[in-house]
Amino acid sequence: EVFSPLQYFDASLNIKIYDRQKVLIWDQDFSVKSIPAGNVKQFSEILTGIEPEDIDSYEIKAKK
Repeated sequence: EVFSPLQYFDASLNIKIYDRQKVLIWDQDFSVKSIPAGNVKQFSEILTGIEPEDIDSYEIKAKK
């Protein structure tokens, strides 16, 4: 089966992580590749150098 490039897309995202004092402790761009058009895709992003107990909140936004 041949797939058109329009059947899949790559998402460029940014994640920001905040500590309990709402101080930004991490800011990183990343991509999720080969998402079928019209669908959602689970993903995971490995963050090194941050302990889980240091994370209070986070936000993930699409890059423009």
